[in-house]
Amino acid sequence: MRLVKVVSGLMLLLPSIAFSQNVEVPNHNCQKPTKPAEYKNFSEFGEFNEEFIRYQKCMNSFIKEHKQAMELHHQAATMAVKEWNQFLNKNLN
Repeated sequence: MRLVKVVSGLMLLLPSIAFSQNVEVPNHNCQKPTKPAEYKNFSEFGEFNEEFIRYQKCMNSFIKEHKQAMELHHQAATMAVKEWNQFLNKNLN
């Protein structure tokens, strides 16, 4: 029975590996600020600081969104494995 679970787990994993190679991975569209070599005045520093904060918020938002999606995908995969194992236990034991 243990071998069946291992084999079934591998069967579930292999399509996801093959599929993941064909999925277009989204990239963030956050714009990196360019830090001047030297600030000429306080206004220039303020502009860089605003761009820095905008970039930070954009990246944090992108990361948060994709972490949430990753959790949902993980939950879905876990439930599918659980369902598959229950099916095997019921029908092959």
